[in-house]
Amino acid sequence: MRPVLKSSKFGYAAAAIFLLLAVGVFAWLIYSASTNPGDSGEGGVLLIFFAMPWINIIPTGFINLFTAIGCILLNAVLLYCLFGGLRFRKKP
Repeated sequence: MRPVLKSSKFGYAAAAIFLLLAVGVFAWLIYSASTNPGDSGEGGVLLIFFAMPWINIIPTGFINLFTAIGCILLNAVLLYCLFGGLRFRKKP
């Protein structure tokens, strides 16, 4: 049996909800930082939970916005595969 990626509505929904929550938290952080001049970005800790566990594996010197977004997207792909996008097919 080999794994095959197939279209899964439930997988798409799980990944989309995850990404929408991450974008919502990011938008809230941007809005909070733009309206409060005393905000130094401590709320960015909330985005770490969307990038776990990959953000802990990457060395501290390489962590920036692009690597965090990559970790979040990787988690979305893994959620898609977990919730029905990855199926096993028998050889004919």
